[in-house]
Amino acid sequence: MNVDVEKVLQGVKNMHDIWAVTFSAVISLYILYQKLGAAFVAPLVVVFLSTLLSSGIGRGVKKRQLNWNAATEKRVTAIANVASSAKGIPNLIFQVALFSTYMTFAVIALYSGHSLDFDTLFTSLSALKLVTSPMLGVLESIPAFQSAAASLYRIQVYLTGGEGTEISERAEIRTSMSGDVELRALDNRSRLSKAFELSNASFGVSHTQPFLHNITLEIDEGSFTMVIGKVASGKSVLLQSLISETELFNGTFRTNGSGIAFCAQTPWLRNATLRENVLGESDFEQSWYDTVTWACGLKRDFAELKRGDASMVGSRGISLSGGQKNRIALARALYSRKPVLVIDDMLSGLDNTTESLVFSRVFGRDGLLRKTKRTAVLSTHSVRWAPQTDKVIIISEGRVVANGPYAEIASKSALLESYFPHSGDSDSSSDSDLDGNGLEDTAEERKPEAITAVTVVDPEDGYDRRSGDLRTLGYYLKSIGKRTVATSFFLMILAQVGTALQYIWLKELAKDSGSDDSLRKSIGIFTTLTAVAVLFVAATITHFTMVFCPRTSLSLHAQQLAAFMGARFSYLVTTDVGSITNRFSQDIVMVDTSLAFAWIDSTYNLFENITNFAILIAATPPIAALLPFLAGIGYVIQRVYLRTSRQIRLMDLEAKAPLCTHFLETLGGIATVRAFGWRAAFGARSDSLLDISQVPFYLLQAIQNWLRLVLQLMVAGLVVVLVGLAIVLRDKIDAGYLGLALVGAMDLGRGIQILITTWTELETALSAVARIRLFSTQTPQESTPRPASSSSSPSSPPPPPSWPQHGSITFRNLSASYQPPPPSPSSASTPAPPPPPPTLVLHNINLTIAAGEKIGICGRTGSGKSSLVATLFGLLHLHGNEGGCGSSRSGDGDGNNGAGQLLIDDVDAATAVPVAALRARIVALPQEPFFLAGSARGRNVRGELAPWVVTNASSVVGEDGRTTVVKEGEGEGGQGQEQDVRPRPSDAEMERALRRVRLWEKLEGVAAAQAGASSALDVKLDNVDALLSQGEKQLFCLARAVLQPGRIVVLDEATSSVDAATDALMQEILRSAFADRTVVAIAHRLNTILDFDRVVVMEKGEIVEVGPPRTLLNTQGSMFRALVEAQGRGKRKD
Repeated sequence: MNVDVEKVLQGVKNMHDIWAVTFSAVISLYILYQKLGAAFVAPLVVVFLSTLLSSGIGRGVKKRQLNWNAATEKRVTAIANVASSAKGIPNLIFQVALFSTYMTFAVIALYSGHSLDFDTLFTSLSALKLVTSPMLGVLESIPAFQSAAASLYRIQVYLTGGEGTEISERAEIRTSMSGDVELRALDNRSRLSKAFELSNASFGVSHTQPFLHNITLEIDEGSFTMVIGKVASGKSVLLQSLISETELFNGTFRTNGSGIAFCAQTPWLRNATLRENVLGESDFEQSWYDTVTWACGLKRDFAELKRGDASMVGSRGISLSGGQKNRIALARALYSRKPVLVIDDMLSGLDNTTESLVFSRVFGRDGLLRKTKRTAVLSTHSVRWAPQTDKVIIISEGRVVANGPYAEIASKSALLESYFPHSGDSDSSSDSDLDGNGLEDTAEERKPEAITAVTVVDPEDGYDRRSGDLRTLGYYLKSIGKRTVATSFFLMILAQVGTALQYIWLKELAKDSGSDDSLRKSIGIFTTLTAVAVLFVAATITHFTMVFCPRTSLSLHAQQLAAFMGARFSYLVTTDVGSITNRFSQDIVMVDTSLAFAWIDSTYNLFENITNFAILIAATPPIAALLPFLAGIGYVIQRVYLRTSRQIRLMDLEAKAPLCTHFLETLGGIATVRAFGWRAAFGARSDSLLDISQVPFYLLQAIQNWLRLVLQLMVAGLVVVLVGLAIVLRDKIDAGYLGLALVGAMDLGRGIQILITTWTELETALSAVARIRLFSTQTPQESTPRPASSSSSPSSPPPPPSWPQHGSITFRNLSASYQPPPPSPSSASTPAPPPPPPTLVLHNINLTIAAGEKIGICGRTGSGKSSLVATLFGLLHLHGNEGGCGSSRSGDGDGNNGAGQLLIDDVDAATAVPVAALRARIVALPQEPFFLAGSARGRNVRGELAPWVVTNASSVVGEDGRTTVVKEGEGEGGQGQEQDVRPRPSDAEMERALRRVRLWEKLEGVAAAQAGASSALDVKLDNVDALLSQGEKQLFCLARAVLQPGRIVVLDEATSSVDAATDALMQEILRSAFADRTVVAIAHRLNTILDFDRVVVMEKGEIVEVGPPRTLLNTQGSMFRALVEAQGRGKRKD
């Protein structure tokens, strides 16, 4: 949306210049013919050949532009610089004028019968300028137009890639015969009495083969249906088929057309308030809103937030826990009052108490869905709720193996036992167990109030919108390097000197009336000067495209990326994803294109105008007296223009951020948007944001046209003065220099206009650099390590690459908060009042975990389990005893001997280990799988989510596994960058890991259907959601974790989205693969940690109980025993 549309705009905006230039060129060529005869063909030949050459080179622009745009899309995860490939065109454009001048006058002097006097020379030069100047613009537009064609091609591919079918508000039949899909409306007499009816239907997520085969089932209106099955059995595909998000290969799919509310397996939330997410596109109704939020257990969550339901959820709901996101999505579906709800695994990620509360109030016999007589289809792994349903559908390997009431399926005990081992252990809750009013609303795992908004200085606030900022220009040049800037200036000066000498020698050539040998000698010198000028112009542009631009892009992008990757967790939670994406797309694209070309154009034209003024003064010295006056006028013009254009351009950038955010959010939840029938509303909002974003762009074009008019009038006045002086002082002025001055005045007018315009564009484009500079310098950063106490040595070396060798962990007197601790008291005479202390989420944690020990962490929701684990990754600010500002990564406060500590293998991880190194050395298996784009071998299986180079420098891992480091200097204390030397797994090791989690055969099947994939390791996972189910993605992440050599493994409810059989498989792998490693696991399913060495029970941010799980189960009054009994497992199994 950002890059391609911008390229199209830049490519087509000069199309109308082509026909206008044609008239100007015809008139100029006629004047040349009158003065030179047949020699007028020479510039035509040059322009024609240049056009052919430019078009030929431009054909390569399309491919390079496609590569560049594709790389730009991946810029957030990798530094890609293919821009120089598409910028080689200006080499030719700058040389057209030089070659045209040389060819024309060389032909005249050597082969035509015309004499080259001053009249012929300068009249022809003037006409030649009228031909070449506009042709330069046309030639400059050719690669831009071809670049636009490449972007249009990408847009066309996207738009013709197919789109989903939105559920209409009428009944419809969807049939498939030999691949032809037909949609036809049902009249009222034949309205379907079922919510859904499928007959021998086969569905697939791709266009090649079906995933679900011959599905025949009916879902009654007002019924509650549960879909259950193993991992990757096809549950999610079936639900997506019900909302028409899959391909129908054969059979018939019928729906009565009632409105559908959809809850995706990965909840989709907009970066809006909690209330706005619940409302969706519906109007607010207080009583119904209160009913829905109560049913979903959200009232307590809202009450604990400072702003209640007016609190922002963050991009993709980042400030909420997984369970909170699920319940918000469910509340949105309920509030919409759609007659049909399709809910994909919403119960995963909820603790037992919250799950029981939500199920009873929403899905239970007396739940909200039953009272409102709405149809519900729920896929889940929580089979204990099956008795409360009207129908159960069991899916296995893409086929329905059971379909009917629970009592009927339960009579076939072998069937349930086959698909759900240990199903007898599940607490099949009865109605009496599901008194929702008796269940207490609970806060979710991570307390929302712990994450408060961070006040970040907006990049535009530090940039003077009216007069610019020289610091920004200095920052830009510094990012390039002094040597590179000096070389660029030197080459420009040489190019201008060569061009000036070419024209001066033409004057001497016109005075030469000697022999043919003398003439040929003069032509030889003229040829040499032309070649030198062309050489220096070529060197200038080559240096610009091959050195200047790449170095600038890499440097600025690396600094911004380093700031983003090192940002505090609280900043990432409260920052809009569209704003960040806009910086890595719009701002970097501006640096690559608008800023780069504005720099070369403005500096080149500056030296060109200086040369023209020098010739002008040499011809008519009295005109020098006008220069201060002209400079004053020019300064006033550009000053007034800049004040407006700069602010308008900044407004242009800012106005695109909401559009980008809306686009990304819509793309992330397109299935939900289509299912709810919100496509028209979201399209209208997009159109509105697009209109708003175009207002500053239109104003910018208007004021640029005003500038061109004013500058043309100013230069016209200068030419009148010059001609007047020439008439008055005709006896004292050299005719040759006067001719050069008049020709130069033509260039001067265009040159001043281009100089002011490009300088203005430069200053305007520097706003992108200002945004990058202030983002890089003022984004709240996770601090670098520092000594925690006076006893620590400031020069303590960083831990060796093999750290941690054992994996022991010690929490000592540790408290923690999501906010940084207050700074040290000021020594000023009138110190400012101290800020309020941060809210602690952990209190006085003391815990020692031996190397190789298996520790389970449990507790009620909001007890601090995730907060405790987050300290291992440096996500929280650590404090000493009850808030004493001890070993905090923020770098604020002074260390003291009572400071809280986090020791890993007796190394203070909070003060002696860089945060990037800390995270790289710990193996993490999160609840929500995360994938990078690329092949299984190239990125994900090998564990490249942890950087290979664990430094503060930016590093990029390529598809070949090589790591590129953008290094801006040495580390703190003069230490060099630390190299991570952990071994890379072989293909055989990757295959064993994938076989271990039973994914190898699945990926081999995908590889057979995927172009360019010769094995399972070559499978591209760019669209992983279409290839792997949620459970399979968790298995894939488990394979990734097995391959990583870290001695500490952290699990955050990693089995939440898998069935019982897969859960058992994962538990077996965890026990065997990590047998000699330290394992810290957060568990909601307490049966998964019963064989751990110890369990840690937390309550309100404190450790309240520690011990072997079997021992605690035998202890009366044990909190762990109470938690297990709450999950229906009070009877222990010896």
